Amino acid sequence: MRRASTYVRYAKCPLLTTHGRVLAYVDDQDAVTTQGVAEHLWLQETTVRRALSELKAEGLVTSYRMGKGSWWRLSVSRERMLERILTDEAVSGN
Repeated sequence: MRRASTYVRYAKCPLLTTHGRVLAYVDDQDAVTTQGVAEHLWLQETTVRRALSELKAEGLVTSYRMGKGSWWRLSVSRERMLERILTDEAVSGN
């Protein structure tokens, strides 16, 4: 039950962070956007690509490609993503 409610809560969950700031979100369609996430934060394509590459190395993202605008199409390991969310919650005490 915990996993189900956590997944619903994080249906649009933070994916990329730097210095504690969220850079992008993944939605339930496995699309990532950087639009409207952090005001006045311009993300270079190389910044997002580097972060996605790191997530791929961790097994959270299995593949990715850039779409139109600020959208990225991903293949996400939902099991690994949930593990990360639950671990982050345990560490933060939420």
